[in-house]
Amino acid sequence: MKKTPRRHWRPIALFALMVFILMGFREKLQVTTVELKKENAVRLLLLSDLHATEYGENQVELIKEIESLTPDAIMIAGDLFDERRDTAPAFALVEGIVPLAPVYYVCGNHDLQFHHYHSLFSQLEERGVVVLHGKTEVLNVRDRVISVSGLIDPLSISHRELFGYRTHLENLMDLPEADTHVLLAHRPEYISLYREFPFDVVLAGHTHGGQARLPFSRRGLIAPGQGLFPSLSGGVYPYEELTLVISRGLSRFRTMPRIYNPPELVLVLL
Repeated sequence: MKKTPRRHWRPIALFALMVFILMGFREKLQVTTVELKKENAVRLLLLSDLHATEYGENQVELIKEIESLTPDAIMIAGDLFDERRDTAPAFALVEGIVPLAPVYYVCGNHDLQFHHYHSLFSQLEERGVVVLHGKTEVLNVRDRVISVSGLIDPLSISHRELFGYRTHLENLMDLPEADTHVLLAHRPEYISLYREFPFDVVLAGHTHGGQARLPFSRRGLIAPGQGLFPSLSGGVYPYEELTLVISRGLSRFRTMPRIYNPPELVLVLL
């Protein structure tokens, strides 16, 4: 009787598959550097979509990482808070980073889910954060002049429709003279609208990196406002008029695991 050959490779293949899957759930914070200028570059640190996630007691781990990157300015692209969670982790982060560099903030859709969201903005300003809703600030760094403009999220009562969002952008058009014009906005899916205005760089979040990403690919699975396999999920997207930079965000929860999509800080050399 002929014996069936033993397939010794099966346990090895099963083990390799399990390792491959488990590696996708790693949530160690990643720093991504985007080099738009090499010499005399201004160091803008983009963070987004914290959703009140904790990185150690009083955010010590995240603050330490941010400090090590020596940013010239810190840009928060929305969803710092989350209506389903306590606000303390968000305020702890802000209090830790305001002494490091100027901090600019625009809200995201989850920030606006709070009934008292105006109070949140006031509390951020009391802590030294510049809330950039419909405003432009000038940043002077290393003999460079950077204008930083910000948009309130279109979920807000006065900007629910795209028409209102366009008006909000038009109101920003009295831009000062600057070497570079930066727009801070939560949602990247309105890039076709942003391209109609004279910005050089747009910094955004909202996509969570597509939540799950294919290994060795920047393609995400799903993103709010874009649906399945979004064209804009995280990374750098150059256009003729401007460059769009999207952070994959900082949130990490068991109820919404990140697969091959670690949370990130984005250091933009501008």
